[in-house]
Amino acid sequence: MNKFYYIFFLTIFYLSCTNSNEEDAFLNNDCNTEDINYLSTVRQIVNEKCVACHLSGTTNGIILEDYDNLVIHIENVFYQINSDLMPPIGSLEITECEINQMESWYENEMPL
Repeated sequence: MNKFYYIFFLTIFYLSCTNSNEEDAFLNNDCNTEDINYLSTVRQIVNEKCVACHLSGTTNGIILEDYDNLVIHIENVFYQINSDLMPPIGSLEITECEINQMESWYENEMPL
C-alpha cells in the first residue's frame, strides 16, 4: 500500500510541474481584453512597467508618462516588447495578459 501512495504522490508532483512559469501555473484565464481603455487599464500597465525609465527628464528619448506620448510611440513600444528588448532584465516583466490588453486597446483605436 505504501508503494501505491508513493507512486500516486510522485505522479501528482510530476504533473504539477508541467507549467512553464509561475504565471501559467496560477493563470485563471480571467484576462479581460474587452472594452479596454487608457484610463482604466493601459495607464496602470504603463505606469507599473514602463514609466520608471520613460518619463520626462530621462535621456532615452521615449516618454511614456501620458496618453499623448504613448500614442506617438505605441508601435515602437510593441516592437520593443515583442522583440524582448523591453522591459530590460531586472525590471518587472509584462505579462501575456497585459500585452493582450494593450493590443486590444490599440486595435480598438486607443480609446482614452
